[in-house]
Amino acid sequence: MAEKIKMEEQSAFRTTLSWVLYYLGCVVECPMHRWDLSFLYPVYSRLMGWSVDLDKAGKVWLYVEEGFDIEER
Repeated sequence: MAEKIKMEEQSAFRTTLSWVLYYLGCVVECPMHRWDLSFLYPVYSRLMGWSVDLDKAGKVWLYVEEGFDIEER
């Protein structure tokens, strides 16, 4: 079984802000895919990137090691 990646602790503020940015990215993604609004992709990409950068503890995003099988979880 693959070892879990050690995550650092983070404040509730960072976790909450990461969730907010994630959901804003989802809100931007829906019309982008539905109506082919490709000009929104940079906004979507930046929101999701900021969300990942803020989530150092892995509470919003699942961080996996290379070669990790999601089925083992």
